[in-house]
Amino acid sequence: MYAEGDERYGIEKDRPFGGETCQACCDIYLSYPEDDPNFLEPPCHICPQAGFELTTNNQWTWEHWQCLNRTGRSRTMGHEYLREEAITLHLKRYARDTPLWYEKLLVIEDRMVEHHYDQKESKRKQAERKRKPSKR
Repeated sequence: MYAEGDERYGIEKDRPFGGETCQACCDIYLSYPEDDPNFLEPPCHICPQAGFELTTNNQWTWEHWQCLNRTGRSRTMGHEYLREEAITLHLKRYARDTPLWYEKLLVIEDRMVEHHYDQKESKRKQAERKRKPSKR
């Protein structure tokens, strides 16, 4: 969430952070030459990720969740969570079979599944709006 807003960027306080305004995710702010009146510096001064440092443990967990996302399901993410035995075997393979590592993977899984469902719901609502005739 943004702790503060900035009208120049269309960012409101307490709006969920989606990465669409982050320079690391989107270079739209730098696509204009600096002397262009449309030029805006990226909004790093209000970015919730400012100062964020990815630790090696978090990087390892993310990379291995991505591997499990491809191999640890019987069906796709939209239909099934990661199988517990797939997580356990994967952690044993890399000598990290502890509750801490298991829980880290589950946190990523929960957030990614929630994100996936939110995207699906948003697409469904958008398609529904397109199908409905506008009332004038």
